[in-house]
Amino acid sequence: NDALSTASKTMAVCYGNAAKHRGDGDCAMYSPTAFLLHRPRAYVPAQQWCRDGCEGVLTGVGAASCEGTCVSGVGMQTLKENMDNLVLLGRVCNKARTSQLASRCISGAKGYYSFAMGRSIPNTLCAQIEFPTLHAACKR
Repeated sequence: NDALSTASKTMAVCYGNAAKHRGDGDCAMYSPTAFLLHRPRAYVPAQQWCRDGCEGVLTGVGAASCEGTCVSGVGMQTLKENMDNLVLLGRVCNKARTSQLASRCISGAKGYYSFAMGRSIPNTLCAQIEFPTLHAACKR
């Protein structure tokens, strides 16, 4: 599968021997940006791409950590491109494979908002999220 090969090759840049694991978390977090440059607004498929890429180069806990970091990057990029549309963010994050990954997706968005705006996401924006657990995670 070409998409799987591409995902694995991308993550190999982050986690391969040549990288020597310097900045691998940052690399995994920003890797969905590369995916989304070629597939604009394909936020939900980006989450599967994260899984495929991480499992292609790592195993066990390492793959799970990589996937969580990458999905956090999907949340970050989703919010970056849709700053006033947390309905979309909630829907994207809710499609994560597990509730833990959904929370990581929201966490990535929160981190980006804090960086970009210098404050936490206002509760009025969090209120747009339709899913109670993700709404609560946004407000925390």
